[in-house]
Amino acid sequence: MLFPPHLNAWNVSLLFVHVPKTGGSAIESALASLEGQPAGKASALWRRVTRCRPGDGRSWGALVHTPEAEALEAARVCNHAAPPILSFAVVRNVTEVARSAWDWLRQGKYMPAPSCAAFAANAYRDPKGSPHAFAYPQHGFLGPCTLVFAHRHGLVWPFLRLLAPRIRAWPETLAINAAPPSASSCTRAPSPTDEALVAAADAAGVLIPPCAPLTPSQRASIRALRVESRRWR
Repeated sequence: MLFPPHLNAWNVSLLFVHVPKTGGSAIESALASLEGQPAGKASALWRRVTRCRPGDGRSWGALVHTPEAEALEAARVCNHAAPPILSFAVVRNVTEVARSAWDWLRQGKYMPAPSCAAFAANAYRDPKGSPHAFAYPQHGFLGPCTLVFAHRHGLVWPFLRLLAPRIRAWPETLAINAAPPSASSCTRAPSPTDEALVAAADAAGVLIPPCAPLTPSQRASIRALRVESRRWR
């Protein structure tokens, strides 16, 4: 999701990289509140980063879960986003992500539920025939300059409040993402890279890459969010 500079105090183009099953629906809904959109999981769909070049055929969940590299190129070339473009994402415990993905898939809302064997092997496709976005590891959605927030700490919320004080976190979508995933009998092998990534994010609260387009004062403000988070959440 791409939000223009006039919607935030830092005057940056804000690119939200929605890693599947990490609470992104609530974040998108909150960002949509800045433009008067109602609460709902699809309230910010019109801010999806649109393509203008032929890709490799993958739909990435109707472009909701586009990886940062592709989204950033499309933001610059196709959406003419004003620089700098600040991307951010949330990562979550790998077991919780897998359980949440299986819970969603087995409901069969938009496609027949895959078998447990297909889920465990990450060998299932979305309704358009592309490899399903849920089958990819979390680190595959991130870029080298993406701000990475730990789902466990919730620092993404004071970060959004810092950028846009009038942002509204809708209780309806927060409740969806706060619900713990079930203890599923269907599991998949975790990605060691994801486990290391989540561990690092959990330890820091937020990972701030050196190449992220931030001023020294902005970096300091993000580092201070650990102290301020409890007051806002």
